[in-house]
Amino acid sequence: MKHLISDIKLGLRQLTFGFAEESCTHQERVMACLVDQFQRQGHATLEAHLEFVKESHGLTELEILQDTFWLAEDLKIQFRIKNESCDPVKTHKILLSSPDQPVAIFPVEDVAQALFEDAKGLFRELTGHCDLDDPHDQHGFALLLAKEMDNWKKRLKVCLSEAQRPHFPGKKEIGDCLDEIQRISARRDAYSLITAVCENKTRMLALREQVGKISTFYSRHIDFWCMLVQSLTEFDRDLEVFEQDGRIVEILGELKQIVFSPSPYESVSRAAALFQVVKGHHDNFIREKTDQLKTAGLTKVDRMIERMRSHLEDCHARPDFRNKTLYSLRRIAKHITAAETIVRIDQLVVDAEETFDTMWERAEENRI
Repeated sequence: MKHLISDIKLGLRQLTFGFAEESCTHQERVMACLVDQFQRQGHATLEAHLEFVKESHGLTELEILQDTFWLAEDLKIQFRIKNESCDPVKTHKILLSSPDQPVAIFPVEDVAQALFEDAKGLFRELTGHCDLDDPHDQHGFALLLAKEMDNWKKRLKVCLSEAQRPHFPGKKEIGDCLDEIQRISARRDAYSLITAVCENKTRMLALREQVGKISTFYSRHIDFWCMLVQSLTEFDRDLEVFEQDGRIVEILGELKQIVFSPSPYESVSRAAALFQVVKGHHDNFIREKTDQLKTAGLTKVDRMIERMRSHLEDCHARPDFRNKTLYSLRRIAKHITAAETIVRIDQLVVDAEETFDTMWERAEENRI
């Protein structure tokens, strides 16, 4: 690009008749392309701008560069290199020595100073950065605004992936927040973004609160909520646990109201306290029921062992077969003693019954 940069004319322009009109038309096209890029992303880069105008209007790179520098001289746009504002002369000098140096292009339309001060105050309120460096450049400040709003969107999108699950809150609220952020930040040139943020000050503050509540919930309480939703399924399966205690039924009802609420963020601590009460009651019931089933299961297997012993004697079973049969039933009884869940005990009792029936038939088949 260096040879093109060296051909750019700066300063006074000597235009011949007819050329001035053509040049004006070119500049209008170049400026229209810049405005389009400003509205979509807040700024443009010189390299991308060259390609965009070439594809749109078929101008040469030199024509585009020349018109772009003239627009900067006319104070219609602003060059920025390494986040510093540079006038056309300085930009031209830098590109002559470093042709690959990235150059950003920004619009120069500024909001009124009073509105700019309001925007900076709002930004401090939104971010809590009271010691924020005070940017006098509105374009640099607009970049900070856009970065903060992009961060909001990023945090919400992470939460949205979790909110797709049943009984996880915020799916609609997150979608509404993302739409609102997109609406406010749709135009990213400094003038449009600062104006939009100030015009939507109340909504911006509300969005800050919503983003904070939702992201805090999903970053700090996701594991608890997973356990809570799963536990409610277990509680529903064991409703007889609670039906005889009106106080527990009432507590469980309140807990479900929180879980099924579209916005439970302020009630997580209350849900945790209620959950401990309900879980304690449920655990006691399950423990008692487990002990009862364990006792009943062991009693049943002991009876099987006694019946099998008598049957083996009647069938004159060989000692090795007798020992193997009785050992298999005693081993199941040992597993029942160690079992900790109702499902496991039920399965072991079924295993004992199947073993008993199989060995009974084999003893009959081998009766002496």
